[in-house]
Amino acid sequence: MVLAALAIPAAASHKFVSFDVPGAVLTYATAINASGGVAGTYLGPDSLYHGFIRDANGTITTFDVSNGTLSMSVVGINSSGQIAGYYYDDGTFTFIREVDGTITLVAVPYAGASDTSITGINDSGEVCGWYSIGSPFVVDHGFVRNSSGEFTNLLASSVTQAINDSGETAGTIDATRLDYGFIEDQHGKTTEFLPSGATTTFPMSINKSGQIAGNFLDSSGIEYGFLRDSNGTITTFSGPGAGTGTFDGTYALALNDGGQVVGYMILNSGAYQAFVRDTAGAITAFNAPKAGTAGYTGTQAISINASGTITGYYYDASGVAHGFLRF
Repeated sequence: MVLAALAIPAAASHKFVSFDVPGAVLTYATAINASGGVAGTYLGPDSLYHGFIRDANGTITTFDVSNGTLSMSVVGINSSGQIAGYYYDDGTFTFIREVDGTITLVAVPYAGASDTSITGINDSGEVCGWYSIGSPFVVDHGFVRNSSGEFTNLLASSVTQAINDSGETAGTIDATRLDYGFIEDQHGKTTEFLPSGATTTFPMSINKSGQIAGNFLDSSGIEYGFLRDSNGTITTFSGPGAGTGTFDGTYALALNDGGQVVGYMILNSGAYQAFVRDTAGAITAFNAPKAGTAGYTGTQAISINASGTITGYYYDASGVAHGFLRF
């Protein structure tokens, strides 16, 4: 049973900062670290996607993995400023950007591996992700790469989505009829879980205490958020005004160490609306001040740091994406 949390109007005291990468056509902020550094991607006038980091003082530095990269996606930034992500260039490949700007390409050392994606990075510089193997029947495998470059192969038929500072990982196991969530500890012990009513489960974030946040799809095709505590208790929730059409609903994307959850809802109108769920379960919906309200416009909260600063992006009335910070 999905429990609707108390909705509280967005407080007027919250400060929003909107920003764009200079010269960008579209700006997508996707990760924030403890000191307020924001990382993400932007579409340039060359019709290619590039990476950026925005320091807490507002200075923006752009970067590329290599010349001619068709597209890239930044998925995380840790407390020291390392950035992780993946890019497309005749396949899917992964990278880590060091604080000094050095780019390390991450090659999974498993025969036949292809289409590798990094999906998370922790403060120790460990990254997690997944790769595909096999033809014509493709099987996905999760992996962890430690800061020394050593790999650990994780579950077959799994997509590893997040890693915490203890080395615990969370993700999705592709089963025959249902897709389960899982948590795997640093010793290789795996626990599967499935929120009530779920057909497909997408764990998206895991914090230092082992709480997991994510979303799941029910048999009607509606998305709901969930929070799984370290003791295994799962609380499901729906944001205020979340839509009830296929793939409408609530998408919980990130969790901080204090237990706050952020994400966005797709409304019946097709518009996006961001939310933050506090530790008591109360959900506050909000939009960036210049966000549009029509279908495919609105606000998506993507990441939150320990102090509660939220980053993400919003689409204005013209459908143009801009980065934002909410303090």
